[in-house]
Amino acid sequence: MEGFDNFLQKHGLKESHIYLLELIPLIEMIWADGRCQDAEVKILYRYTIEHLSRVSRESPDIEFISEDDINEFLDRFTQTRPDPEMLRELRELCLDRMESKSKYQDQMESKQAMMNYCLDIAAASVNRYPYKFNERIIAEEKDLLKELFHALSSR
Repeated sequence: MEGFDNFLQKHGLKESHIYLLELIPLIEMIWADGRCQDAEVKILYRYTIEHLSRVSRESPDIEFISEDDINEFLDRFTQTRPDPEMLRELRELCLDRMESKSKYQDQMESKQAMMNYCLDIAAASVNRYPYKFNERIIAEEKDLLKELFHALSSR
């Protein structure tokens, strides 16, 4: 457990933030084009509510994270662009945690929701209008989508 605590401390995270690690791939998608846009943040907030609802169903007797901790986490990752290397490290922990869910159905539900929301974020905003037919989602977002989908499907 000490190694895990050091990992959290290294990235300035509270122990309760572990429940929000499934947001990391979405945060990566938000920042893939170098900007965090309102439409993308709204999608992130919606996913957060659905994700925490799933966590609550899986462990109904546990109060796992406060509203203040949720807002602190979201503000930190949406107000200023996070270090991409840190996000990749956190993503690995996120994917490991998703894989460790005891029920296969819970794993699949989480993975599918994450993939759907990543697509929604990628399509939510464009850098410029008009855009060509194949430029709604920019190359950086497409590359990240491929990387995330491969990581989710290979576990």
